[in-house]
Amino acid sequence: MSAIIACTGPSAAAPLLLDGLRRHTPHDHDSAGIAVLSRRRLRVWKTLGSITALAHRVPERTIGNTGIAHSRVATHGEPSEINAHPHLDAAERLAIVHNGIIENADSLRRRLRANGTQFQSATDSEVLVALLAHYLEDDQRSLEHALDEVLADINGTCGLAVLDRQRPDTVVVARIGSPLFLGLGAEASFAGSDASALRAWAQESVSIGDGERATLTPGGIEVVAIGSGSGHDRRASRQEPPPSLGVDDTASTMTNVPGQALHGEIVDQPAAIARVLAGRLDRRFASVRLGGLNLEPSRLRDVKRLHLLGCGSAWHAAQSGARMIESLARLPTQAESAGEFRYRDPIIEADTLYIIASRSGETFDSLAALREIRLRGGTVLGVVNDVGSTIAREVHGGVYLHAGSERSIVATKTVSAMLVIFALFAILLGRHRDVSPQRGTRLLEQLDALPTAIEEVVADEATIMRVARALLDADSVLFTGRAAGHAIALEGARKLSEASGIHTTAYPAAELAHGPIALLDARTPCVVLLPEPDMLPLSLSSLEHIKARGAPLVVVGNSDEPRVAELADHIIHLPQSAPLLQPIIAGVALQLLAYHSGVALGRDVDRPESLAERVIVE
Repeated sequence: MSAIIACTGPSAAAPLLLDGLRRHTPHDHDSAGIAVLSRRRLRVWKTLGSITALAHRVPERTIGNTGIAHSRVATHGEPSEINAHPHLDAAERLAIVHNGIIENADSLRRRLRANGTQFQSATDSEVLVALLAHYLEDDQRSLEHALDEVLADINGTCGLAVLDRQRPDTVVVARIGSPLFLGLGAEASFAGSDASALRAWAQESVSIGDGERATLTPGGIEVVAIGSGSGHDRRASRQEPPPSLGVDDTASTMTNVPGQALHGEIVDQPAAIARVLAGRLDRRFASVRLGGLNLEPSRLRDVKRLHLLGCGSAWHAAQSGARMIESLARLPTQAESAGEFRYRDPIIEADTLYIIASRSGETFDSLAALREIRLRGGTVLGVVNDVGSTIAREVHGGVYLHAGSERSIVATKTVSAMLVIFALFAILLGRHRDVSPQRGTRLLEQLDALPTAIEEVVADEATIMRVARALLDADSVLFTGRAAGHAIALEGARKLSEASGIHTTAYPAAELAHGPIALLDARTPCVVLLPEPDMLPLSLSSLEHIKARGAPLVVVGNSDEPRVAELADHIIHLPQSAPLLQPIIAGVALQLLAYHSGVALGRDVDRPESLAERVIVE
């Protein structure tokens, strides 16, 4: 995801903007730029490549306390200084930075060209500043009202910040579908596309909702709905305590040590899962407390089916969660990619409960699915990590993960936390139906033991490191599993490809003989997730087929069957646990496998190329 930073206040803007870009710039950004209002003139610097290169271009004593900055991951137009942000209008009155996609940019560009506008770049974002300048030709319009007209004209997603040289202490920002956060400091105001970029300066945060616009001045922030009239000064009067931006822990979690963040987040999972469980195990009634659901017990009993949605790793977690819920609650449960959901014209039913999982709570496809469900009258719950995120605000109820911050782009402890939440929800629904108090008590005891089981996996890291080294020369790695093992095989394949760059694929074990087995040879290892003991005979058959193809075989599981040891080239032993929780434990082992593979290959496993922490476009 591209990054936006904006500020206005008593301090020089350029150093703040450059620092903010360093804190929140994706690894694979192609260009960067800043604009500063200096003596009623817009001064702009752009460059291809790193923020360091940009900093060398900006004079050390640049005058100006108001500015905007952007680092770009190209979507429209090749990487170049011309296509880099900020973009200016022809009169150099306005500067704009933008995240998102303007779907009708071509038609708007044709309309503006017919009126004499000339464009310098190939980006859709330049259309915004040209259209804004067009509306400001009417001297009766304020910058804010002209921006409202621009936003009414566009289709797509938009997180943007605007400078106007006629308003030297002001930044105007707006949000339609693309994350944007506001911060208040000592006589200063800030905006950014990630809250973490604001932590060093802002003392409190102000939420900007989807479909809202904000005017930032040194004295405060005014937030209004796009197209509305008067606003509300969020500094002068506040209806509720602001959410905290948290401490600035960037220095402690992102250093020059390769992989430190990812490794730290993997090994933090016993503590993270303990946080997820804290206060949620109701031992008195052998059940679970999930207070944020906002659903009466009678509503839970009336649910006839569930539909779980997510993107990327959250989708894989949803697939595991669906199996957990069906197994315990005996309710039909489906998991689906949120990105595909709304394009198949889904049937939304009143007796179906929809649950959307998202690490950031800002994932565009998941947010679009949420709104489609709500539009058609469905009930939606959220499972998210980021407090105050858009999905968290727009769902009917839900559960925060409390997994803690993740500085690595590769999701680890948030995925495990999602699986724990789905296990808790399965127990809750099960206790409302057929799960006895005795079985509920056993399940709570097994959940209590989960952090210890994960500690055992982490303690065996040396074994996992040796297995990782055996994968380094592979042309591709195939992951497979049966039943509950399939979803975690999908996630394991994703993690290995993300962290190491090794090509991976994943299939259900039952599908191996239907074609995928033809992919296996001596340079295509196969990682097999062993499921519950009652499926071991079928799994042994799969292992035999794999070995017959000459593929190196890595087994992940807790079976003590001698034949498994005879067939496997490598075994990652997992501690014994309930079948319900085995995917969580196996997932941590596969995260370590991915981490050590990436480090051995010299990859930047914290910020892999071409990956974004938040996906805010389709």
